[in-house]
Amino acid sequence: MITLANLIKGEKRIILAFEGGSEFQQRITSMGLYIGCEVEVIGGSAGGGILVGANDSRIALGCGMAKKVILA
Repeated sequence: MITLANLIKGEKRIILAFEGGSEFQQRITSMGLYIGCEVEVIGGSAGGGILVGANDSRIALGCGMAKKVILA
């Protein structure tokens, strides 16, 4: 299983699913990430956060959230 937290800068993948409850899924989709969406890793930080590009937007996620985004 590949998660958003496993990717390195420059990698692109498609979102397959989200692990987490309805609140997490509602929050992540409100940020612009949804199943079938292509995401690209733009950068990360030593603290585990990640910056992704999706649908002409840049979205910053913490490590915990990134681990719940399942990718193809």
